[in-house]
Amino acid sequence: MRAFLGIIVGIVVALAAASCVAVIGGWLFPTPLQRAIEMTPDGVRSAFGDMPLGARLTLVVAWLAGGFAAGAVAKAISRQRWAAWTVIILFGLYALATVLLLPMPGWLQALGIVAPLVGGAIGEGLVSAAPPATPDHTEPAIGD
Repeated sequence: MRAFLGIIVGIVVALAAASCVAVIGGWLFPTPLQRAIEMTPDGVRSAFGDMPLGARLTLVVAWLAGGFAAGAVAKAISRQRWAAWTVIILFGLYALATVLLLPMPGWLQALGIVAPLVGGAIGEGLVSAAPPATPDHTEPAIGD
């Protein structure tokens, strides 16, 4: 049950973390896509291709943050490496879908595949699989 909960919460937190970073990047580096009121799928692809470098780098940071959150949260809840890596790989597939659907330069495509895995490995590695130690709550005897 903990593994299932870790996977579900890990996915939600990973997407939320990546979205937060992407929103901040959108504020810092507005794109043609954000200036348009109505876009067709071709218009979205065209606007994405015209993104400034800062916005593209923010996208890499979003993938890294999402992977980190995926690994850390899933492992913290489930205490299982396999559950953490399940979420990391699912988030990596999400990033891969973005890479395949939108026009990106080769370096950004490569980072779209690597960043979620690196972030996930770091996040998963920082969280212990062991349950937290419970403190000893015994009271000392009156005569001690």
